[in-house]
Amino acid sequence: MTLDYKILWFEDEETWYEAILPDISEYLSEMGFTLVPKRKDNGSDLEKIFDDDNYDLILMDYNLLGEKGDNVIERIRNFEVYTNIIFYSQAGEKILRDSIASKGLDGVYCAHREQSEFREKVSDVISITIKKVVDLNNTRGLVMAYTSELDLTIEDLVKTIVLKIGEVEAKKQKEIIKSRFTKSLEDKLKKINEIDPQLNLNELLELLDSSHKIRGLIRLCKTVEDLKEFVPLLDNYKVEILDIRNVLAHICEEVGEKGDKKLKSKLKGYEEFLFNDAKAIEIRNNIKKYSETLTTIAQKL
Repeated sequence: MTLDYKILWFEDEETWYEAILPDISEYLSEMGFTLVPKRKDNGSDLEKIFDDDNYDLILMDYNLLGEKGDNVIERIRNFEVYTNIIFYSQAGEKILRDSIASKGLDGVYCAHREQSEFREKVSDVISITIKKVVDLNNTRGLVMAYTSELDLTIEDLVKTIVLKIGEVEAKKQKEIIKSRFTKSLEDKLKKINEIDPQLNLNELLELLDSSHKIRGLIRLCKTVEDLKEFVPLLDNYKVEILDIRNVLAHICEEVGEKGDKKLKSKLKGYEEFLFNDAKAIEIRNNIKKYSETLTTIAQKL
């Protein structure tokens, strides 16, 4: 599971496609995902398309350039691709259901081409596909994977800022990061003190945990005028990302009467942690927010 939601869209009218796309993108963003669309005029090169990538949803127009959409759906199923498909037409749903039934095709939702009805059907089916994969274990794996990526990004930013601020200021900041780290991690004090007097930054970053890496990045951002604006947001990184990661890594699950999952944790302040669809969306949106922020910081450097 990733935060990219991939849609393969068979539509030969680009203007209509462009008119609908922003609404679908906005809905997915609210759900904590980023839309990654791919548009095709017709069903040419199907085998190559599915060899190159996997998709979360397929949207299929009935009248395509040179062929009918139900024939393309039949060929897709012959490739043993069973991704959910929304089949739509200006002629309405009955003609679509009849054509799908005559070919014995499964996993196909039918919709009218009228924009508001089509948007509603797409949103409903997206919601269904997300619920199939977004459970506690998937969310746990998502958080672990993305926080590891964020860790590496933070390391790269620290190194870049250190080069930017000059040797004297860099040495000062590395000394501060080192001293604060050693105070909170006495068990690593010996290893830290073995770092050479020049304070090799790569060695230092290897010893820092995620919490100290983000603190180091925050401190360095305060030294660069163009990066000071990001400090208030980064101050919440521990609570919104690291604490949630730690909770999900050290919990047992109990299911309540209403289906909500209560996570029992030994971590202070998170002894009971309610996990539901809203919390999953919040977690995904926070990961997106910090990924985009770190990317913006890198671009400013």
